Amino acid sequence: MSTAFYQLGNVHTYDNSRMKEILKVQPREIRDTVIEMAYGVIEAGFVKKTPKYRGPGGPGERQMYIDVKF
Repeated sequence: MSTAFYQLGNVHTYDNSRMKEILKVQPREIRDTVIEMAYGVIEAGFVKKTPKYRGPGGPGERQMYIDVKF
């Protein structure tokens, strides 16, 4: 906890230009990454599925991507 406390308010910036240039890799959108991670946690059984759970690629998933705001 004390380690996290000292990080509060700090802004970290990262430069991925070298990764893109040398490895020819395009990073994924953070929004897509977070949503896919959430699906993975649910599908792995770490989080209980609710009756409203649609699963990855379910109906309305594209709208969900649009509606999620960070």
